Amino acid sequence: MKIVRAIAIALLGFLGITAIGGGCALIAEPTSHLTRMPLSGLAHSTLPSYVIPGIILFLANCVLGLSIRIVARQHQEESVKTTWKVAIWALGFLSISGLVGAIPLILDPDGVPWGYMHQSMLQYSPFHSYLIPGVVLFFAIGVLSLLIFVVTLKRRDGYGWWVAFQGCVLTGWMVVEVVMLRVLSWPQYLYLSVGLLLIVSGLALTRKPRTS
Repeated sequence: MKIVRAIAIALLGFLGITAIGGGCALIAEPTSHLTRMPLSGLAHSTLPSYVIPGIILFLANCVLGLSIRIVARQHQEESVKTTWKVAIWALGFLSISGLVGAIPLILDPDGVPWGYMHQSMLQYSPFHSYLIPGVVLFFAIGVLSLLIFVVTLKRRDGYGWWVAFQGCVLTGWMVVEVVMLRVLSWPQYLYLSVGLLLIVSGLALTRKPRTS
């Protein structure tokens, strides 16, 4: 278990360093010659520059820093309470964003959901519309995280494993999304951070507090 914890800390540390570096670069040079990301990359979004993505990416680093703290600390009673609260907030955010984000995909699968998701984004995927991705997002991310939120809130037996499972589902979803859409932008960084946070928090909640 010590080896697993050390590996988790190292990976989260690496992601944290890259997140804070990338976020600062986007904030400092939003036009963005510094990161070699031309503004044409925002052509299908409503953002005029990379300032907002940079801020979100920077905040994602704070989430990763919290994850490192959770993993590194000994699991005393107070630490378990903090980890539980973090998992609750992460699941709440994920359930709301998953449900809300899926609705336009389901209601307008052949159009331009959210005003920027053109059908051309699906050219490398096996889907011909956003219907199936929307349904999967609604149930696998929105509904499932809501159910796990309730289970975690009531502290049902084994709830930590369910939290970690939701983190794995979210992380897998983001990896598949990036591969199929061939697009890597700030939402992927944000939700990947949330997925890693849920995995770390869930595994931490599966361990019993040490007794003195």
